[in-house]
Amino acid sequence: MKHMGVSLIMLVLISARVTVAFSSEVSKDVPIQIDFSYNDHATSSTSLTESARVGERTDASGLWKYTLSNGGVTIIAYHEEGPLGALKIPAQIDGYPVTGIGDDVFAWRDGITSVTIPVGVTSIGNSAFFSCSSMTSVSIPNSVREIGVCAFASCDSLISVIVPEGVSILEQEVFCDCTSLASLTIPSSVTFIADWAITKSPNLVLTVTRGSYAERYAKQYNFPYRYPNSSAILNDPVTIIKTGWFDEYPQKTVGEAFDAFLGSISWESFNGNDGNTYVNATGYVLQGEKRMLETVQFRVYDDNRFDVTSFEVGGRRKDWREFDSFLSAVFR
Repeated sequence: MKHMGVSLIMLVLISARVTVAFSSEVSKDVPIQIDFSYNDHATSSTSLTESARVGERTDASGLWKYTLSNGGVTIIAYHEEGPLGALKIPAQIDGYPVTGIGDDVFAWRDGITSVTIPVGVTSIGNSAFFSCSSMTSVSIPNSVREIGVCAFASCDSLISVIVPEGVSILEQEVFCDCTSLASLTIPSSVTFIADWAITKSPNLVLTVTRGSYAERYAKQYNFPYRYPNSSAILNDPVTIIKTGWFDEYPQKTVGEAFDAFLGSISWESFNGNDGNTYVNATGYVLQGEKRMLETVQFRVYDDNRFDVTSFEVGGRRKDWREFDSFLSAVFR
């Protein structure tokens, strides 16, 4: 503002005609008269403001509202009557390249089923696609460098996302509560993942680069993960148990034997208060005419070894002799 004030004073001085009346007998009591006459064509403060301000615009179709900065378009609104379904965001609007998607632009649009973001976009704003509950996929180009807080949070139907190389931070809650998310690829360029950036969903497996920050994150927070071009899932406690075996019964994996023996079996992993990772295998067996619920609890170690910590039948803890009898029936 200080700079603009100086500019306006200079313009006034330049556009004014200054007349100073001097007398050969100037008395200190006689004031010097200065007459300012303004030019009607002098530059006004309004035109200066307009030239400095980047305004909101609407394209010819009426669907897109945007701002223009450095020759690039940032989309700030999409008309509520605009077509949804498989949405393709244009690469250009009114002849200008689209470089950004602003905050909240597509939030709560239940009708969007998929999104294709064009090459050239470098930033995706906060909550840009928040709670697009029918969106199953999104294509993010390699030009993107920033993805905002909650950008894809609560997208309940989203199945797979590839974060492009070049993104360095996964912001808070960016993929939070994406309950159907099964595959999330995190590039080696990511050097920080914020709190609650990713929440676990039942089938989620991260794809990470060996030795990357994302791999360390997956190990720290017990996310199942794999390396690119590999189908082997690492760090998944349930998979470790189900594909492992007891030394006394090497003929079958734990998963094969337990799944065949226990009815309505469920497998659940969790982190204990002691910092260890546990897996519960719970299912029903018939004892005479009675249906009894049995639970075997496993503890998983960082090197993928495991042991059994408890065995319960009908909610009552049993001793190791009874567990040995159970195992011999399971692997019979």
